[in-house]
Amino acid sequence: MARRAIVDATIYPVVEEPIADGAIVFDGSRIVAIGQRHIVTADTDVVSAAGGAVIPGLIEPHCHLGLFETHLGWEGSDGDEATETGAGPHLRALDAVNPDDDAFAQARSTGVTAVHILPSSLTVIGGQTVVLKNIPNATVDQMQMRAPAGIKMALGENPKRENAIRRFRYPSTRMGLAATIRRQLVEARTYLDTGQRPRNLDHEAIAGLLERRYPIHMHCHRADDIATALRLAEEFGLDLVVHHGTEAFLLAELLASRRVPLVWGPLAMWSYKSETRLLGPSGARQLLDAGVAVALTTDAPVVPIQYLDLNVREILSAGGTADEALGMLTYNPARILGVDDRIGSLEAGKDADIVVLSGQPFAGGTGVTHVFVNGIPAWTADGQPQLSGG
Repeated sequence: MARRAIVDATIYPVVEEPIADGAIVFDGSRIVAIGQRHIVTADTDVVSAAGGAVIPGLIEPHCHLGLFETHLGWEGSDGDEATETGAGPHLRALDAVNPDDDAFAQARSTGVTAVHILPSSLTVIGGQTVVLKNIPNATVDQMQMRAPAGIKMALGENPKRENAIRRFRYPSTRMGLAATIRRQLVEARTYLDTGQRPRNLDHEAIAGLLERRYPIHMHCHRADDIATALRLAEEFGLDLVVHHGTEAFLLAELLASRRVPLVWGPLAMWSYKSETRLLGPSGARQLLDAGVAVALTTDAPVVPIQYLDLNVREILSAGGTADEALGMLTYNPARILGVDDRIGSLEAGKDADIVVLSGQPFAGGTGVTHVFVNGIPAWTADGQPQLSGG
C-alpha cells in the first residue's frame, strides 16, 4: 500500500489544537506523522485538500446497520429475537450483520468510518454488541474491531410495550424489567463462583459484565429508568453506558460523579413517544458543564446515518461549540466503546481513518470529499454530501 499524505489542510487532531496549513502522512493502515508540509517526503502520494480540513473518521456509537437492512423489510429484520424469558445475552449482533446493506455506503459518504451495532430495544436483554470498521467490500469478520463490545439492555417503554401489548409475556412492567436483569446477573455470579457445568452461554455472556470486560449498553430515556440503570450498575459493580438518555440532563451531576457516559440522541427528530417528550438539545450545556462524556447518535436506521450532521446542528443551536461537537463524533465515542487506542483522534500510530472536508467542520456548505479507512480510499465525492452546521 502506498505511502500517502494529505496537504494544504487545516488538520483537526481533536486531542490537540488544529494545525493550519498542515499535512498528515499515513503508510499502510497507520498514521505516521502530522505537522507542516515539510514532513512529506518525495516518495509519498499526495492529495491536496485545497484549503479544506482533515478530521478523524466519524464514529456512530449506536446503530443497527445491517441488522435492520435498508429496503428489505421483514427479510432484512434481524435485530430482535423473541425469547421465552425476555432475555437473550447469548445472542450476537455479529452473527446477523449484512455488510452489503446500503447504509454502510451511505455512512462512508458522510465520513463515518466505524460503527457500534446493537440489537434492538424490544427485548430487555437483547444480546451482544459489536464495533465494526466501515470497510467496503469486506466480510463482517474483516470489519470487526471489538466483539463483544458490551451487552445491549433496555428499560422503559420499548420492552414494556412489546411484552405487554404484542406478545403478552413477562416482563411487562418496570419492576419486571429490572428483576429480569438482576436475576440474570445473580445466576451468572453463581455460575462463576461454583464453576457450574454444563456450559451456559447466557451466563458466560453476563459474566463478561461482572468481570468488567465490557459494559452494559442500556437503552433508557426517562430519568427514573436512568436511575434504575445506575442502581443496578452500582449493586453489581458494572460498567454502564446510557444510550438515548432523553432526560439525562436531569441527572447530569449524578452521571458525572459516577463517570457514566452518554450516547445521546437522535436529537434531530420529533418526540415520537411519551418518554421523549423532553427531546431536544436544551440539556446539552448542563451535561457538558457537569463533565459527562457525550457522544452523538442517529440510531440509524431510525434517522438515516447520512443525516448525522443534523444532530450537530442541534448541539450548535443550543450553544455547543464546533470543537465540542467534533469530539462528540470522534474521540468521545472511541473512548466510550473502548477503541480509543486505535481511532477517534489523529495521532501517529493510530489507524488511518481520515476524512477530508471541502471546508471547515460544520461550516455552511462544507462537504466530504475523501474518506480513508485503514489508509484505504473508501469513498470519494462525485457530489458533496453536506456536513454542515449552517
